[in-house]
Amino acid sequence: MSFERFRNLVNTSDLYLARIDQFSDFVEGSMPRKTRERNYRKMAAQGGGDISHVIPRFNKMVSNCWYASCWTRGEKESNLLWRAYGQPENTDEHKFKVAIKTTVKGLMDSVYDDSLVLGRIKYYDDENEDPIRNETGVPHGSLVYSKRKEYKSEKEVRLAWFNSKGAPVGFVDFTSQPTTPLGVTFKTDLNILIENIYIEAIQIKREHLNNYPESFVKERGRIKKEADYRKQLVKDLLSSNGVEQKQIHVSHIL
Repeated sequence: MSFERFRNLVNTSDLYLARIDQFSDFVEGSMPRKTRERNYRKMAAQGGGDISHVIPRFNKMVSNCWYASCWTRGEKESNLLWRAYGQPENTDEHKFKVAIKTTVKGLMDSVYDDSLVLGRIKYYDDENEDPIRNETGVPHGSLVYSKRKEYKSEKEVRLAWFNSKGAPVGFVDFTSQPTTPLGVTFKTDLNILIENIYIEAIQIKREHLNNYPESFVKERGRIKKEADYRKQLVKDLLSSNGVEQKQIHVSHIL
C-alpha cells in the first residue's frame, strides 16, 4: 500500500476493504466462461430460454455486494507485487510504498467483526475450466475467491465481506440495484495485526553505476539517508498512535 494509505490505517485503526469492482482486474467477480456456458445449456434444457442478458446483471450484483482486503501468502517479498500495487497518488506528501507482514491468526484476531471471511484464491483456466461446478447454482461467495490463472503468482488470500444491502430487490430480473459505497472499513487492533513492516526499496540512479567509485559511494549515502528518513517516519507514526514498535525493514527488491 502507499505510505499515505498506511498512515491512514495507523491513525484510524480502520482496515479498508474495497468493493471488488474497484480492483484492476476488470473481470473481478464475474462468472467464468465455462460456468456461463454450462448455465446457458442447463437453462435451455429446462426451457428457460436465453439467459445471456442475465449474466452481466448477475456479475454486477456480485461486484456491488462484495468487498475485500487482499493479502499474499508468499513467504518472501515479490517484485511483481511491489510493482503492481499500492501506487502513491500524485498528491501524496510521501511517495513510497509500505507492506505489512502478518499471520492468518494475527489478521483474524485483529478485526472485530465475525462477518468477515478469510479465504484463499482459487486460480482457474478460463478457456478450459469450470471452477464453480455446482448443480444447484453458483455457491455464495465463490466468485470472490476465484481468479484467472494469469494471477496465480500472486498467491492471494482475501479478507472479504458481503454487503447484503447491495443485493437487488428483484433477484430474478435484477430490476432494482441498490447503490453501495466504493469501500468500507472495519476496526482493527494494529498491535495484533502488524508483525513486521517493509518499506519499498530505493532505486539507485543508473548514471551513478557508471562512475565508480566516487559517484556510486555518494549515491549509496543518499539511499541510506532516504531509507533512515522513511523508517523514522514509520516509527514516529506508530509511536504517536500508541502502536508497539515493530521491526522495520527496507526492501532490496526493485
